[in-house]
Amino acid sequence: MLNFNGSIWHINSLGKNNLFYYGTLTNGTDTLEFQIDTTEKLTLDQVYAKILELPDYASGTLISS
Repeated sequence: MLNFNGSIWHINSLGKNNLFYYGTLTNGTDTLEFQIDTTEKLTLDQVYAKILELPDYASGTLISS
């Protein structure tokens, strides 16, 4: 989970192709989309950490699940 903009967000959908992971984050009422360029296989915690490296989500923090 992520703490972002004063709300707790979690991955609602997640997909992967040969070039990137993509999906949506939700806080229960709002939804945000993300895309992570990578060819690596990532664990869920690593996906959350990579989301926080994106400029739109850089102000967020990772919450242990």
